Amino acid sequence: MIRTKYFIYAAAIIIVIIYSCHKSEKPTVQKTTTTTPKDTTKTSTPSAIAYQDTIATEWFKRDANSLGSVAFDDAFSIPLANGKVLWLTGDTYYADLNADGTTPCIFNYHNTVLQQPSTSNWVQSATTNLLTGSGSPQIFNALNINNTTNNYFWPLSGVEINGKVYIYLYKNNGATAGAPKLGILNETTNAVDTTTVTLPPLNGINFGTSMFKVGTTIYLYGAYIVDGYGDTRVYAAQFSITGGGLTFWNGTTWSSTCPDPTVNSPAVVANTLSNALNVSYVNGKFVMIATQFLYNCDGGTAIYATASTSPTSGFGNLMNKVIYNIPDRRLGTDGKFHTPVFYSPLIHPEFTANNAFLFTYCINHYDNSIHSCNIPMCTSNETDPDDYRPRAVRVPFSVLDL
Repeated sequence: MIRTKYFIYAAAIIIVIIYSCHKSEKPTVQKTTTTTPKDTTKTSTPSAIAYQDTIATEWFKRDANSLGSVAFDDAFSIPLANGKVLWLTGDTYYADLNADGTTPCIFNYHNTVLQQPSTSNWVQSATTNLLTGSGSPQIFNALNINNTTNNYFWPLSGVEINGKVYIYLYKNNGATAGAPKLGILNETTNAVDTTTVTLPPLNGINFGTSMFKVGTTIYLYGAYIVDGYGDTRVYAAQFSITGGGLTFWNGTTWSSTCPDPTVNSPAVVANTLSNALNVSYVNGKFVMIATQFLYNCDGGTAIYATASTSPTSGFGNLMNKVIYNIPDRRLGTDGKFHTPVFYSPLIHPEFTANNAFLFTYCINHYDNSIHSCNIPMCTSNETDPDDYRPRAVRVPFSVLDL
């Protein structure tokens, strides 16, 4: 269920966590036990600090099976020239709500795509799932539909180019990662092409963390954990659909050779303490955002960000600037409040308003088999979908001097 896609998000560990969740008591959907610190409750008007966007956050609470994707992690958005927005989700509960509002413990699809009619339309029923010809919502089905094999894609970042959407696809073969590809979604038919763009060897760097356009230039940013404990090196690349393919920043120029991430070289554009990161272009600057590094509940609450006028330098020490502390809390059976696992901070500049940009993050429950927070994640094969949905936050430009 949790797929920290930036290792990719400690996938093997968490999958074991999820599938080991077998308890006997029936859960109660606790939609009123989340507490919010005072400094994040002001959502109606802009402020000098980051604040929760209640409209977008509520939009993710898709509490009807008629809405298709009802709970999921990740929320990569891709603005289209026609004004629509595609939302790429990872592991997804699709039309899988029980009568009492819970979902089964395990999601039923590995990827879905939602199509929002415009950046101003937050009516849930107006946003629909793209489907395959056979009616499956898992449109990246070259690998796996309905979990019939151990092969599947997680869609990460993407961009629109001349009527087609190019999407970085992270391939999984059971517990083994496969080579990533660029999938192609045709906007005319809303169908995924049978061909993909093969990427060069990336030396273990995940360049799916970020992909966006600035004018005619397409940027990608990659993450590589050095020591297994969050120490991450960040790399930049550019992509050309016509002949150029991927080129990589080597510290001096753009090169066809992917950097060696095991060596601390001038190719590193930033260092963070977490590979749960994202980069985008907001109001004339390159904005980088990252969460704390954590595997467990009660692991922290901080989200960091920094901004630069250059795509390859000037990010400074990202972890010195906390822009938001997640307010999510649950009361455990021990009488104490606990914080969840959280990850996947993603910037959505197409939703900029009131001199503030939008980002989302995901939470993934409050308990697991590694570290108990006394809040069962799954009992009697039921769990609370609100613990597996993105949250939306607005960051005023003034916070990062944008």
